Amino acid sequence: MKKRLRAGAALIATALLLPAAAPAGDAAFEWGFRERLRETSIRNGFDLENDVVDDLHFLRVRTQLWGRWRPAAGWELYAMLNNEHRHWFKPDRDFEFGEDLHELIFENLYVRASEIGGRPIDVTLGRQDIMLGEGFLFLDGGTLDGSRTAYMNALRIGVGDASARRLELFVISNPETDEYLPVVNDRDQGLTEWGESGAALYFTDRSSGPVDYDLYYAFKREKDDDGIFPETTLHTVGGRASAGGGGRLRFAAEAAFQSGERGDADRSGLGGYVHGTYAPPSRLSPAMTAGLIYLSGDDPRSGDYEGWDPLYSRWPKWSELYIYTLVGENGVAYWNNLLAPYLQLSLRPEKRIELIGEAYLMYAPEQAPVIIAPGDELPVDWANAGTEERGLLTRVWLKWRATRYLTGHLLWERFDPGNFYDTDADTAHFLRWEFMFTY
Repeated sequence: MKKRLRAGAALIATALLLPAAAPAGDAAFEWGFRERLRETSIRNGFDLENDVVDDLHFLRVRTQLWGRWRPAAGWELYAMLNNEHRHWFKPDRDFEFGEDLHELIFENLYVRASEIGGRPIDVTLGRQDIMLGEGFLFLDGGTLDGSRTAYMNALRIGVGDASARRLELFVISNPETDEYLPVVNDRDQGLTEWGESGAALYFTDRSSGPVDYDLYYAFKREKDDDGIFPETTLHTVGGRASAGGGGRLRFAAEAAFQSGERGDADRSGLGGYVHGTYAPPSRLSPAMTAGLIYLSGDDPRSGDYEGWDPLYSRWPKWSELYIYTLVGENGVAYWNNLLAPYLQLSLRPEKRIELIGEAYLMYAPEQAPVIIAPGDELPVDWANAGTEERGLLTRVWLKWRATRYLTGHLLWERFDPGNFYDTDADTAHFLRWEFMFTY
């Protein structure tokens, strides 16, 4: 509670010290509202087993109300309130008012100063959303609350023009539960399995011709207050290149190397992706993409830990379904030990409708044990250990924009398990519809 009061007092004090004059030509205050309605059904997502009843079926209702105050040129105070509650159909249970309505939280609360001293320098302090590149390393600071939020508690300092060259410094602190701001109807919602803190430098170059470049270094510490998970210190160095934003052919590639310690073991990791898209002229606006994902896995036969650490990117980047299957390895949406070539085709039969089909042929570079239940795991033939087939993941999206205020989608995913899993593993399915009202 003391941490929450100190953080809140600091933000309020900063706001009170802002100049009183509103910027010319800009509204001093603006606000907005979003309501998201989702129904989700998951079959065999956790254990790939028809005979075990672990299916989920629920309705998610998320409400967001935000306000932005610009008291003077170059100053901004932004806040967003969030409540997401679920109504369960499977497993069936009675509605509990306090629990099911869940928490009212600050999804965002930050102060931003820009053009400091008339120079291209900006500083953002507080709870904010941070997405860098394609979200390969930076997107979600709280995995365990699902897509309710994606914020990070951070200090962000930027120098330079985002359309030319820019260098940014990040200092991040994401505790296991919300410690920094008040929570109404506190349900002690878990955000991460361990506290995460760190810093990063991120450089972007958009002025070097047809190819855009990103270079970065990130330090991260993972520490579990309960001591269940080994403490990790991690250094990540990498880069990204992309080109063709306005042409028929586009590509992007990113790769990073990791080193550090995990408990008493040295650790290293390697991860990256590459993809190219061709969009020929046609009435249906087709876009055909081919890509490859590689995330290193740990070899349990060595004394070190070689598994990739996804940093702040434990989100459904490649699948809404498979993030649950990963629970049996390192945790929900903990992407590692993956080699996956994939294909994607998108069509626009009408300007407000997009249809996307994807197929991922997924492999595991390391034949690591897969946990079925606490204290139980699939046996591994280490004498023949090597790359194993995780399975075939297919996805179909139908995205729709009715008006400037109302959007929706329908998503179906299917996962056919391979020999990485037990020979009796069954097919998993994920089905979801969504409507989003934005004002």
